[in-house]
Amino acid sequence: MNQLLYAMQLAYKNLHLEVHNLKKFPLLTERLGRTYFFEFDRRRITERVDLLAVLEKRERCMNMSQPAIVWDFGNGVQGWEAWNELAGFSVREGMLITKSEGSDPYMASPEIDLDVLTMASVEITMRVIAEQRVLEGQLYWHASSSQDFEPGSFRQFTVNADGDFHTYRVDVVQGALFFGDRVLRLRLDPVNAVADIAIKRVQINGLCLNEQGGQCVCVP
Repeated sequence: MNQLLYAMQLAYKNLHLEVHNLKKFPLLTERLGRTYFFEFDRRRITERVDLLAVLEKRERCMNMSQPAIVWDFGNGVQGWEAWNELAGFSVREGMLITKSEGSDPYMASPEIDLDVLTMASVEITMRVIAEQRVLEGQLYWHASSSQDFEPGSFRQFTVNADGDFHTYRVDVVQGALFFGDRVLRLRLDPVNAVADIAIKRVQINGLCLNEQGGQCVCVP
C-alpha cells in the first residue's frame, strides 16, 4: 500500500495525495475535482474516468429532482411497519398516527428497489408533540451491498417538537453508499424521546439526470 501511495504521489507530483484501497467504489459528493478512481485487476491499474464523469453529472443535477416514491397515507399505512417502541399505527385524515413510548422508536418502509445514483433525498413531513421542544430523528437505509441495516448507514436530523407540521429533508447519498448499490428499504427513527407523532408524507426524491442544452431536465 505504501509503494502504491508513493507511486501515485510521484506520478501526480503531489505529496498530499491520499490512497484508499476499497472493494467497491464509493459514491462521493465532495472534492470531485481532486479525486481519482483506479481499478486494479491482475497487476493492471486502470483509471476509471467514467465513474468520475457520472459523479460530476450528479453534482450538476443535484438541484433538479422529482418525486420517485411517495407515501402519503391517504389510503392506510402503505406497508409501513412499527418495529420498536411505537404504540402501533392508525390513520386519520390522511395522517399516520403513532406514539413513541421510549427513546429508541423506529419504523420500516415497505421493500423498495432504487439505484443510489438516482437518489437525491428523502423528505419526511410530520408533526411531533413532546415535553422537549427539540428532538433528534434518524433515517437508516438498507443497501444491497450489506446484509441488513448497518450501524453507520444513517443520517441524523433535528426535529422541532412544537406541534406544527415540518418537512425534514435528509440527504442519504452522503452516507456509506457505493457504485452499484441499490436501496432496498428505509428505517425511520422519528424521534429519540416519548412523543406523539403524526406523519403526513414520506417522499423519496430522484435526480433528473437527463441533460438538454447544458441543463438538467426532469422526464415524466
